[in-house]
Amino acid sequence: EAHRQLLAMFDSGIVPANMVTVHIRWGDKEKEMTLVGIEEYIEATKQIIGEGWDTKPQHIYIASEDDRAISDFSIQMPQNWEGLFILQVRQ
Repeated sequence: EAHRQLLAMFDSGIVPANMVTVHIRWGDKEKEMTLVGIEEYIEATKQIIGEGWDTKPQHIYIASEDDRAISDFSIQMPQNWEGLFILQVRQ
């Protein structure tokens, strides 16, 4: 399954070297706790990237069960970031 998803996201099967993966667990967690805002996810991603987060191209892989999380992240992320988004379905 992992190999299938890799080829679905990257035709060459090669993951960009500077890719950061972010999993936003909003879906059912709202019943248990106050959700962390998307701004905090973006700030944490900037810290992980470090210097150049705002100037160099960045590849950010976002996984979530909640389409609001994906939408919010894609709207608010810096313009030099390329978002790769997957909406997961809980089975």
